[in-house]
Amino acid sequence: MEVSQSTVRGYFHIAHGTFLWRRIPAYTRNLLNQVVKHPRGHLRDCGLLHALLRIPDQEALLTHPQMGSFWEGMVVEKVLRR
Repeated sequence: MEVSQSTVRGYFHIAHGTFLWRRIPAYTRNLLNQVVKHPRGHLRDCGLLHALLRIPDQEALLTHPQMGSFWEGMVVEKVLRR
């Protein structure tokens, strides 16, 4: 990307502040593993994600290699909204 790591962190901070990005902390019961594991995150708006990835229709979406990640993000959002 030819952008510094601090710049990318700043972009994620802005996206998190505008509610476009949800940061999910690493989950483990072992405190040592919590230090090693990195938090996960995903775009909260799946429609925006699909538009950015140029997925034109449902058929292309269902055959996309990241379909499992899309599904996981949608489920996380639904669960956290309740």
